[in-house]
Amino acid sequence: MREFRRAGKGVKGKAEQTNTIYYLTEKLLNDIQQIKQLSYADSIYNALDRVAVPHYEEPLFEKIALGYALATQKIEPDFVVKCTPQIEYLWNLEKEWRFKVKSGAQDSQVMQFIMAQPGITEKQLKETMLDFGMSFAETTIAIESLHRQNRIGILTDRKDKKFRERYLWPFH
Repeated sequence: MREFRRAGKGVKGKAEQTNTIYYLTEKLLNDIQQIKQLSYADSIYNALDRVAVPHYEEPLFEKIALGYALATQKIEPDFVVKCTPQIEYLWNLEKEWRFKVKSGAQDSQVMQFIMAQPGITEKQLKETMLDFGMSFAETTIAIESLHRQNRIGILTDRKDKKFRERYLWPFH
C-alpha cells in the first residue's frame, strides 16, 4: 500500500477517462431502469447449495450475483440472473472473507501479517500491529488464539536461556 500511495502522488486524472466512466455509469443506470421483472435461475440456488451458504446469508450472495450479472449480461426487461463460474469464484472469496471476519477481526488482521511474512518474529509483529491500533496485549491474545486454533505455528529459538525469540508461521 505504501508503494501505491507514493506512486499516486501528484498523478492527475484524465478527463477523457473520467467522461467515459461517467457515460458508462449513466448508461448502466438507464439500462437497469428497463428491468420489469427480476428472477434467479435454479443454477443460482444449486450453486448456493454447493458453496454451502447459510440461509440467512443467501440475500447477500444473491446481490453479489445480481451485481456481477448486471455488469456482464445484456440487460433485458425480463432479467434472469444465471450462475457462472465467475459468480461461484466471487462467492467463494466472499465466504472466505466472511469466515475471517467471523473468526475474529483482530485474529484475521494478525493472520494477514503472518501470512505476508512467514517467519516474522513475535516482536516485529507486535511492533507492526501498534501502527494498526493493536496493543502488545491484544496482539499476544490474537497470537495465542491463532496458535490454539492450529492456524499458526510458533518456533522458539532457545539458544540463549535468558532471551528467546519466537517465530510465527502460517499453517495455510
